Amino acid sequence: MKLSNKVTYALRAALALAQRYRESQLTVAQLAQENSIPKSFLEQILNTLRHQELVRAVRGPKGGYTLARSPHEISVGDIIRAVEGEQEPMICCYPESQSQDCRQQQTCLSQSLCSEMEQHFQRILNGTSLQDILDRRQGSGCAAPAGASCPLISPAPPEL
Repeated sequence: MKLSNKVTYALRAALALAQRYRESQLTVAQLAQENSIPKSFLEQILNTLRHQELVRAVRGPKGGYTLARSPHEISVGDIIRAVEGEQEPMICCYPESQSQDCRQQQTCLSQSLCSEMEQHFQRILNGTSLQDILDRRQGSGCAAPAGASCPLISPAPPEL
């Protein structure tokens, strides 16, 4: 599965906010600079996440964005659904013949395997919280400067 730029940026921003949860808010400019996200695109993403009640905007001179809930309570699946909407089943061995009722067809030889892969995939997305990712990253030795967030999702390599 390939994540869209929008999802990748949303995850980067959410993880940066999770790293500083309960410490401070981050401005759009800070998030954009520290996480290599175009500022105008990030503003749209944060607005979407705010409407889905995943982040909260704090106004004022020390304002910015913060997570609306604990990093333990926000899953990767929550972020993906917030920016992309509910997803169609993504795994199909015969996408050229997929139809609305494809999952109910008894004649598809790979339907059972595809359905099982989809269930495992969704279980991982919905069962992995932002905190789970931070915990995995904790021992990796991030070398970000003091006060900056560690990049948790690397920017895409430049295309040749």
